Amino acid sequence: MFPSHENTELRLGLPFEAKLASSGADVGLIAGYAATFGGTPDSYGDVIAPGAFQETLADAKASGNLPLMLWSHHTSEPIGVWDDMHEDKTGLSVSGRINLDTQRGREALALIKQGAISGLSIGYSVGGGGRRRNPDGSYTIVSVKLWEVSVVAVPANRNARIVSAKSVQSRPDFERFLKSAGFANGAAKKLSTGWAALAGSDDVSDLAAKIQSATAELKSMKE
Repeated sequence: MFPSHENTELRLGLPFEAKLASSGADVGLIAGYAATFGGTPDSYGDVIAPGAFQETLADAKASGNLPLMLWSHHTSEPIGVWDDMHEDKTGLSVSGRINLDTQRGREALALIKQGAISGLSIGYSVGGGGRRRNPDGSYTIVSVKLWEVSVVAVPANRNARIVSAKSVQSRPDFERFLKSAGFANGAAKKLSTGWAALAGSDDVSDLAAKIQSATAELKSMKE
């Protein structure tokens, strides 16, 4: 069960850059970092350690269900789905799709396009032993249960950001999309040669679904 906000910590993310479809339907693809590891303590006095999200990722793999994509932490307003979450050397990388069949999803994408929305935020809980006090008075978070990642208007943490919100129209777009999803430059360049096999539809939404599916399959092969 999703906990109440009284029992859930909310952590704001960073401003993000948005690149939208130049033609056709805006399919609402977004990717970036919901949280970053190490560095200077955030405005809450916390530093998140690598491995902090492993419990959530293990549960998601077992159940097939990733944490929710919400609008500004409102549990009654999901705006899409997260297709992938994984830890890398930077932090918790996320990618997903805003649902444009919902009013709030359309509004969120319109605000992203305008530049009015500038961050991500995570809602999570910390169990016993999940937070350790540092000598300087800050805390290191070593284990959390992540419940949701929200698109929000106000940023706080300066080290995590959405890096793309785009539809893919060409092989160079596909290469950039793979890079934003966590592939190394060389791997993204090599894998983008498969663009011709994906670009067989005039329906941008259908093409985006193919790309998401292909990217998820490629990422599973890396594991």
